[in-house]
Parts: sequence; C-alpha cells; structure tokens
Amino acid sequence: MYEQLTALYNSNEYPMHMPGHKRQTGFCQPFDAVKIDITEIPGYDDLYSPDGIIKEALDRASALYDTKDTFFLVNGSTVGILTAVYALTRQHGRILMARNCHKSVYHAAELRELSIEYIVPEFNAGIYDAIDPKAVEHMLSSNRYDAVVITSPTYEGIVSDIEKIADICHGSDTPLIVDEAHGAHFGFHERFPQSAVKYADIVIQSTHKTLPTLTQTGLLHIGKRALDSISRKEVLKYLQMFQTSSPSYVLMCSIDSCIKRIEESGDNLWKDFFIYRDEFDKSIKDMRYLKLIKTDDPCKIIISTKDSSIYATKLADILLNEYHIQLEMASAAYIVAIVTCCDTKEGFGRFEKALLDIDKRLTDNKKHDGETDRYKYLLHTKAQDNIYIYPPGIPIVAKGESIDEKALDTIALYEAAGLKIRGL
Repeated sequence: MYEQLTALYNSNEYPMHMPGHKRQTGFCQPFDAVKIDITEIPGYDDLYSPDGIIKEALDRASALYDTKDTFFLVNGSTVGILTAVYALTRQHGRILMARNCHKSVYHAAELRELSIEYIVPEFNAGIYDAIDPKAVEHMLSSNRYDAVVITSPTYEGIVSDIEKIADICHGSDTPLIVDEAHGAHFGFHERFPQSAVKYADIVIQSTHKTLPTLTQTGLLHIGKRALDSISRKEVLKYLQMFQTSSPSYVLMCSIDSCIKRIEESGDNLWKDFFIYRDEFDKSIKDMRYLKLIKTDDPCKIIISTKDSSIYATKLADILLNEYHIQLEMASAAYIVAIVTCCDTKEGFGRFEKALLDIDKRLTDNKKHDGETDRYKYLLHTKAQDNIYIYPPGIPIVAKGESIDEKALDTIALYEAAGLKIRGL
C-alpha cells in the first residue's frame, strides 16, 4: 500500500476530491505522523476526560465555531451521526428525517429501532433540493418526534434554511440534528453560507472533506441555541461507546492545526480560492453540451452531462485516463468535484482545459436509459436492505420500502452508466 500511495503522490494525477488538503503538505499538519503518534500517556491528556492539551484544543475549536460544546471525531462524521441520534432519541422512539440523509442516519435509526417518517425534498435532474421548512412544520404540527435530522449542505452543495427549520423545531420543543459533513468551512468567508451551528441543536461536520485535515477527522457541535434538554453528558456517553477508545493523536493534532490556521488566516485563507473559482466559472460558461450546475457551496463543482452524448461516468473516465484528474463522484447525469483552499491555479486550469476540450468532442445524441426487465421480479416487493450507490450513500430505496417502477428505472439508469448498485 505504501509504495502505491507514494507513487500516487509523486504522479501527475490531480485530486478533485476529498480530503480537503489535496495532498499539499504545506497546508496540512502533521505530515511527519510517526513522530507524534502516541497514546494516552501521562501529561498528554485524555479525549474523553480532557483537562490539558486536548481540552485547550477543544476550547479553540468551540471558540472558532462559537458553540456551547465541541467534540473531536476521529472515526469520521459517521460516529458523530450515531452519537447524535442515540443521545437525542429513546429506544423504539420516533424520528423525522430527510429522505436524502446519508446511510449512517439510516443505520443509527435501525440500531435504535426507531419509527421513521420522512420529509422528501424535491428531486431535480438527479439532485435533491433543499428541505422545505413548511414540510417540517406540517409534520411537527400533528406528530411528536424525538428528533429531526436533515442533511445540509447536500453532497452536491444544496443548503437548506436551517434558521427557519430550527425555529420550527424549537417551537415544538423538538431538537434538530444537522448533518453538515460537507460544510465545515461554512461561515469562514462572506461568500460561504452560514453554518448550521448558529441555529441547530447538534451539528456534525467532516473537517477532512473541505478543510486541510486528515481523513476521518470531524467535529460534533452542540450549538448555543440548543434546547435545554440537550445533555452534554449523554453526547459524551454515546461518543465513548461508538468511537475508538484509542483516539489518534495524529488525527486530533490535524484538527487543531487546521483550527489554528483558520484563526490566524481568516478570510485570507480563501482569497486565492475565490479568484481561481471565479475564473473557472467564467471560462466554462459557454460549453455546448456540458453544463455547470450552480449550487450554494462554492467548494462544489457540479457538471451535468444530461444534454450530451455520454453518461457522467464516461466523462469521469476520460478526465482520469486522458487528463489525469480524479473526481469526487460520478453519477449517471453529473459529476462532482470538490475544491478547497488547497487547490492550485494550475489544478483549476487543468480541469477547465479538460472540460473545454471534451465538450468540443461531444454531440447531443441521446443515451440509452437501460433495461428494467432484469429486476422486474422486485417490483412492489419490500427492499430487504438499503439500495444505493456509493458515494453519496443515499438510498434509492430504503430498507422496508416498496420498490416501485420509478426506483427500477433509476437502478436501470445507474447500471447503464456503469455504476455499482449496493444492497440488491
């Protein structure tokens, strides 16, 4: 593994994907990991009972994000989701969740044996829209839930109105959990959306997705506007259950180094990023067949192939094999690239040139949507497991749901595009 990963680092391949440090060692500390890889030895604190260097690091993070409490995650946002759901619900309780939540929310609900009801956002061109606050209000007006869970931003960068949704939830004394895994950078520049931390009860972020930290690093926040019923003790109890009892000092140091860098740099950390992003958008706006889909998060570049002669998976293959650009994700009709403060002018330029070159080759010929006959026997049966592609890990059909013709069409489309369907 080490030889192959080192070869990748030394290659010409450019990462348009997480982690946010983009393998730029000057942005991400520590890159000399072995020197600081220790365990809980005397004088170096304890993550679950901090009173020394870890407490100082947690206090820095809490001050930066302006929270009531902040916890380090070293097992990714998944452990934060499990912790939040368990801390705010009862066994066999009820939860209201967005239908486009990550699979970890479904797993948490299954383990907790919760009764689930969904808020279903609009679905346009394969991308889920924001959650309508009125839909939340409607559900809460006639039902009681232990908690509400939504994802904002979505994998593609769509942001919901968390302030309104939080006010609605708090009006019925219901806590709001926000999976903000892809929004750890929110609020750190005027052109970024506001973070859900300002309004929601518990917010989970993956720092490694859009900030210069190592993979698996994240934060769980209890917001200052959290309901009085939110118990720090309960959060810590479940965090210790789900997260490793041997937390990596390398990962914790990575988070703290990033926090300090943001403190010191402020808006300047993103100055070059917005110059490069604006130039990129301007340069590709006149493409004939490939189209830039604008979303709320500047760290996401979404390119649609809907009006072209190829699936997005084919576009991803061309970008990798001919231009040595590795994307974050390719669905059937669009690609996702993640860009951060660590991306270079050269990286943006390579991506721009590649898209313009490819666009010139394309036509508007229609693609074949795939055959549904292969799975006709599943029509109107209940899914035995979550059926999804990964990434992004959002179920096409959730466990226990009936498989309808629309779901079969979606599965056929993904298969025609060469995507692997999990859970079938």
